[in-house]
Amino acid sequence: MGWQGAADVADRLFDWSRFLQQSAALTYKNLLVAWRCRRATLLRLMAPFVFLLLALVIQLALDANSKREQRIRAVELSVPEAISAIPDCSQDLYIGQKACRTFLYSPNDSIVVQDIVSNIKASNTPAIPDDKVQGFASRAAAEQYMLAHPETTLGAVHFNVDASGIKYIIQTNTTTKGFRG
Repeated sequence: MGWQGAADVADRLFDWSRFLQQSAALTYKNLLVAWRCRRATLLRLMAPFVFLLLALVIQLALDANSKREQRIRAVELSVPEAISAIPDCSQDLYIGQKACRTFLYSPNDSIVVQDIVSNIKASNTPAIPDDKVQGFASRAAAEQYMLAHPETTLGAVHFNVDASGIKYIIQTNTTTKGFRG
């Protein structure tokens, strides 16, 4: 028996008319079972809709909760606020008594940046001690420090001094903090 004989056996085993007859019989059987167990059928059909409704209600509740929080809400017309002093990092509820830095800055090899940082430390109320400020050679180095030491600084100031002037980026610690009292 060669390939031809195997093909004939396969054709006889898989007869299309018999396949359609068995499919119709199984469909009829499943309809009878569904009709006899109406409650179970109804539950099977309604379960996806109930879970989708539950997910929708949860999403609406989370959205409503987020809209009440000022820090998450989109503010289209903001009101300017006076700039207050930089708080001491040890006053932060989540940093607490851990060793911390009030702010980081970069680059630390520029005389102009050193003067600006000295003025920031001196003019803050209360003055920021030298051990609460740390400089880095580059922005990447400061970010590496913040990644390696999470929750130990309030933010960083990255200066760019060139012929056109002084530009800066203020980077704050935006770690999400949840507190329920």
